[in-house]
Amino acid sequence: MTPARSTLLVTSLLYALFFFWYGGSSVPLTPEEADTIIDEIEKNAKARRSGAQFGPALIDSFRVLTRNDDGHEFYMLNLMRLRQKAVYPEGYAAAVIPELLIRGSRSRS
Repeated sequence: MTPARSTLLVTSLLYALFFFWYGGSSVPLTPEEADTIIDEIEKNAKARRSGAQFGPALIDSFRVLTRNDDGHEFYMLNLMRLRQKAVYPEGYAAAVIPELLIRGSRSRS
């Protein structure tokens, strides 16, 4: 096998693996998974005492989003106040980045 064919084969294999990991195996949430997500959101809102930010209307919006999941990716836009320097809770990156990678998500700055 020539070096060019070897390179093409390896590159194609890596692309196929990436495509499968990133979006080639989408499955809609089950109702049980949707309920678990909503329960976790409500639990976290109460633990952080952010109930005003996570009122019934917002929780209902999350419920509709999870119940109508089609298994395809979606885009999320964080509309937060901008700061000169980002402020994250301690341990944020260690907790969030592995979860993003498992799900094929990525953060955009």
